[in-house]
Amino acid sequence: MAAVEVVRIEAGGIVRLPPNLLEFVGFEPGEEVEARPGAGRLVLKKKDSIIKKLRGRLKLDQETAEEIIFAPELEYEAF
Repeated sequence: MAAVEVVRIEAGGIVRLPPNLLEFVGFEPGEEVEARPGAGRLVLKKKDSIIKKLRGRLKLDQETAEEIIFAPELEYEAF
């Protein structure tokens, strides 16, 4: 388990996390994460891709699958 790290909340709500902590939990630069409030805490979780969510649930031809994956109107839809 990684050591506890103390960080400061900066103006605008910016929290800079130490690279060794991010590496320990498997987060990579540029990766999107979900931030969820908890009881006195903030939980960060890797964002699931739509591909992972749909894998094994749909049987589509390649063209239709790509059309769904790259549809801009689905980018921010909740599934």
